[in-house]
Amino acid sequence: MLVRIKPALVAVAVAAAALSACDRERPSVQAQTAATPAPSLMSRQYFEAAANGDLFEVRSSELALQRTRNAQVRRFAQMMVDDHSANSRALEQAVGEAGLSARFPSQLDDAHMATYRDLEGASPRAFDARYVDAQRQAHQDALALNRAYAQNGDVPALRRTATAAVPVIERHIRMLDQIRLARR
Repeated sequence: MLVRIKPALVAVAVAAAALSACDRERPSVQAQTAATPAPSLMSRQYFEAAANGDLFEVRSSELALQRTRNAQVRRFAQMMVDDHSANSRALEQAVGEAGLSARFPSQLDDAHMATYRDLEGASPRAFDARYVDAQRQAHQDALALNRAYAQNGDVPALRRTATAAVPVIERHIRMLDQIRLARR
């Protein structure tokens, strides 16, 4: 089972910019002071999707480091742990810079957990292909999310984080495509 951010989520995130002035409640991301306006629905959705995506990338890649015997997959998995941990730190810094408080996930959400369990249950022979496929889909989703927020986001610090993430995600996708080609 592959994780896929619903195209509607990206569309809602883009459309939410117009609704940002109307949306002022949600416990996940809140203003720290009364002087700081509450983030919009768009910003909360971006933060939650990006944080959950990073957590999945790290956790599934840690699993890959335990399970794979393929050196190329192992190098890629270590890069995912490093790059997505760094992106989570950048996201955390952006949230702080914007004066927002956020609860970063400590567990995978339901959709990511289903994909993670699929990877856990994969036979040794099937694991690498499933991992690469799951990573490819997760990166396509992350690319769409970050591009949309980079273009239309309403919190400048989060926009900068999204903008910086795009070329990294694109590089990861190219690497996944090379791994797929090498496996054929």
